[in-house]
Amino acid sequence: MLQSLIEGGTIAWIALAILAAELLALAVYHRTTGRGISLRLALPMLLAGAGLWMALGAALTGAGWLWIAVGATVALMAHAVDLAVRWHR
Repeated sequence: MLQSLIEGGTIAWIALAILAAELLALAVYHRTTGRGISLRLALPMLLAGAGLWMALGAALTGAGWLWIAVGATVALMAHAVDLAVRWHR
């Protein structure tokens, strides 16, 4: 079962769904309590992870190189934003 999840790329979609749920949970928690990570800090970090999962999913499903590059570029840009935000704190 795990082999088919990985080989078919479904694992990437599952990971992206978990990242989306994590983003929603962090946003709700921060909004209701005023504690935790703000959306401004969490979004670049989670987008970097999402970009990597997108690239992996594209690679596992045999998508063209362009889709792998798009995912990797999203990850790189989000990572750079995350570093810039943290650097200025």
